Amino acid sequence: MRFSGLSVRQLEAFEATMVAGSVSGAATALSVSQPSVSRLLQELEIDTGLSLFDRSHGRLVPTEQGLLFYGEVSKTFHGAHNLIMAAQEIRELKRGVVRIGTLAAMSFKIVPVAIQQLRTRFPEARTTIAVRSSTEIVSS
Repeated sequence: MRFSGLSVRQLEAFEATMVAGSVSGAATALSVSQPSVSRLLQELEIDTGLSLFDRSHGRLVPTEQGLLFYGEVSKTFHGAHNLIMAAQEIRELKRGVVRIGTLAAMSFKIVPVAIQQLRTRFPEARTTIAVRSSTEIVSS
């Protein structure tokens, strides 16, 4: 996947390098070769127009631009993780809206018990109740 010239793989290589502190550590973490990580980092610098690392004395040291960019990359990966968690919660019915249509006669005894059970089982789900006639409930 590419976003305006950037690839997720480039961002993963950058993030792994920042966390590991070295290209070899990033390569190990990503289960790829060291030259692959180096290539991805070079492509990222070209695509962004940023100098992300100072490559003096045989070590990579993040530049000010690299540190600032890392802050944004970290937010992006955190946001992606949140999306994955949200999808899981939606899939497992832990999040969302439960809409209940009920007759007036049932709304005082049966529905409150059912809602309490729903809230116990799915605490993050929201519940809305509509008291309607039987004709309106069937047509909904």
